[in-house]
Amino acid sequence: MKTVFPLFLIALQCWAAAPTEMPVDFAESTFLRKKYECILLQSHLKDSPKWNSDKGPPPLSSKRAVTLALDSIEVALGRYPLWADSPGWRLHQTALVQVHDSDVWYYRISATPKVPGSNYSAPVTVFVTLDGKVVPLTERK
Repeated sequence: MKTVFPLFLIALQCWAAAPTEMPVDFAESTFLRKKYECILLQSHLKDSPKWNSDKGPPPLSSKRAVTLALDSIEVALGRYPLWADSPGWRLHQTALVQVHDSDVWYYRISATPKVPGSNYSAPVTVFVTLDGKVVPLTERK
């Protein structure tokens, strides 16, 4: 009984310290044999402006969101290293996503590296909130 109680207290402290925030969206990507993830949390959306899709365009245009995403991916991952003149990243896919039935939205944007002589590379995905913040990529170990 003496060892059970301290273990119970440790478990209780770990549970209390564990983050309770649930992810809103998640994306896994691979670039140059390294795995990356992008996790959109509720806290990323707390300062994002609300948007009613029936009342005009979103506060952040898709063109601006794509520019922010491509710039962020290039800063995080660089350019395709086998060619010094690699032109960077190109848009693969973009989606404006609504969180449940709310007025909270975000962009899910995927890009592929521009590789001379090739049209295929696995896409890398990031999220952009309507206040223009890009959720950063993190490398998975």
